[in-house]
Order: sequence, then structure tokens, then C-alpha cells
Amino acid sequence: MDSNDGDRTLTMKDVQIYNSSNVGLLARTGDVYGENMIINNSGQTSLSCSLGGRYTFNHSTFANYWRSSFRLFPAVSIDNVIQINETETRAVDLIEANFNNCIIFGNEQRELSLIEDSSAAFNFNFSNCLIRFEDPNGDFDDVPNYDFSNQNLYTNIVKNSDPVFLNTDINDMNIETENSAANGIGNTATANLVPVDANGTVRSLSAPDAGAFESIIFPDPEE
Repeated sequence: MDSNDGDRTLTMKDVQIYNSSNVGLLARTGDVYGENMIINNSGQTSLSCSLGGRYTFNHSTFANYWRSSFRLFPAVSIDNVIQINETETRAVDLIEANFNNCIIFGNEQRELSLIEDSSAAFNFNFSNCLIRFEDPNGDFDDVPNYDFSNQNLYTNIVKNSDPVFLNTDINDMNIETENSAANGIGNTATANLVPVDANGTVRSLSAPDAGAFESIIFPDPEE
């Protein structure tokens, strides 16, 4: 969807998007709010916030465990520029892209892409999120947008620790009580905005979990 008038173009609550051959959700210069969203299993990108815009996602799970073909794109992609032709690009302000108490994970080493054109604004923040972004060779050490120690961009995040989803093959993105790295890392203020999870369970307001689901005890596979 496109937005040229500055009004919110989409509000998504308790929405689940699975098994997309290309992109789970594409917003181009959009104004989107989402909560308790779950996207998984996308041939390219699960969430694409493209060509600037304004975005806020609270307690959402953006994962990608696509296995049907080789995947070149991350679970979440954010940019403020588009290639018009071989010699021309267009940049539009990314007014804000806020991810609060979210999970961004998948079966690739880097599940977050941030592409900035310096001629337009590029404002984003990840707060109390679990993010997979492995960079063993230090390819992104000198890229400021991937400075995960920068508190203006990344606040109280957890990197590269397993969220322990129940079964990604069948899009069951519930997380496990004892071992999920998303347990208890959420911000209380955000949990107050979304006090009930995608299962209809009341969230812990003292130590809420990141993602769309409060953690559960997994069923015994032998029972």
C-alpha cells in the first residue's frame, strides 16, 4: 500500500500471515500500526517497510523459516529509497519505524536489513526486541545503522539467542516458557498497550515476553 497524504493507511491487530511466495506484508511510503502480528514463511521478506513512511509495531513476531527455495532477503527489510532506473533513485523520509517488544528471527544469519539514502530521513528504533543478526566476519562493524550498542537505535535488545518456537514448519510461533530468549525481555509500558496476547492470554505486566505470544509450556511429544 502507498500513502501520500500522511494519514494512517493500515492498522493490523491479531493478524497472522503465512506461506507467502514473495513478501508477507509490503508497505511503500505507508503509515502502518500493528500489534500481535505474526508473519512467517515468506519466499523473500516477511515484512518490507519500503520507501520511507511511518511504522509502529508492538508485540509482533516477524520470522522467516522459508525452506522451499534459496532465500536472499531477511525477515524484516526497511529502506527509504527506490531505484527508478539505471541512473536515478528516489528517496522519501522514513519518519519513524518503531519496533517494541518484537521478535525478528529466522533460519538465516541476518534477518534485518536497513538500507538508507542519506538525502532523506531514516529514523528507527528497536526497543526490548529479540533480533537475529549474526556478523561473524565483521562485515557490518563500520555501518552505523547496525551499531547494536547505540541506545538511540537499539534499546534493551537481545541478539542471536533462540526464541524457541514450537514448530516453525507449521507456523506455530508460540514460544517456550523455560528456554525462550524472548521470555521476560519486554517493556511494561508497551505490554500495557497490548495487554492480551495473540492467544487471548493476559500478558505479564511485570516481565512481559517479546513477540505476539506469551510463553507456554510445550506439550510433551510423547503424550
